[in-house]
Amino acid sequence: LMMVHMTLLQLLEPSGAPGFMALTLGIAAYGCVALYGIFSLGVFDNPPRPVRHDQAARRHLVTAVALYAAGLVAIALTFDPSEQKSTGVHQLTGECGVEATDITGNIRHLYLCVSNFTEEYDFHCVPPREIPGNGEEWYTVCGTPHEDFPRFLFGVTLRAAMAVFLHALCMWW
Repeated sequence: LMMVHMTLLQLLEPSGAPGFMALTLGIAAYGCVALYGIFSLGVFDNPPRPVRHDQAARRHLVTAVALYAAGLVAIALTFDPSEQKSTGVHQLTGECGVEATDITGNIRHLYLCVSNFTEEYDFHCVPPREIPGNGEEWYTVCGTPHEDFPRFLFGVTLRAAMAVFLHALCMWW
């Protein structure tokens, strides 16, 4: 279901990558589903339908979501991506510029071009003799520093706050 949703939204963007139009339509679609749920529950009926909920259980759930969100913000504050190393299976390395169509119909690079790529990782922590050659898929990549840490932290904090707010709103509505 997720792949169908992603494919439909990616068709709206000329580049195939998620953009403003896909985000807007995605938010609108989920908003419609949420509104349908709210109205079908009779939240705005006069008088509203009686709903029995345990207040303590709701408080515990909202507290759990708030602790989870605080944990995400703490991780964003504490850990430096440039100190991260990932050794394992990654995109196959190979000839630069070879394109292929992925399962959603989008064009992507078939191989990782080791000499010229723009990703949020590089090979700065790898000894030169261990930089992968063509045809390798098991290698080590190194994280890179944030381009704009305050903006990144603002985004993580805003998403965490919105998650807690919306969860609390849903629990008491």
